Amino acid sequence: MGVPLIQQYRMGKYILGKKFSGVKKYPLVLMLEPLFRCNLACAGCGKIDYPKEILDKRLSYDECMNAIDECGAPSSLSLVESH
Repeated sequence: MGVPLIQQYRMGKYILGKKFSGVKKYPLVLMLEPLFRCNLACAGCGKIDYPKEILDKRLSYDECMNAIDECGAPSSLSLVESH
């Protein structure tokens, strides 16, 4: 199944709105990592060298929601909720 027509319309509207308003760079997606720790031990990755206090840091729910709001990228959640 492809992307729903309403989502295509809203993304197109968002992108055209940014282009017509002269905005050169704008977010399309937000990639958020609420946990710093990784369950992998990849060779060459510097994450495993951090102290335990750093690796155990986590973003709270409110910090994640604030990051989403600050980013300004169109949210697929809001696309679904407004249906």
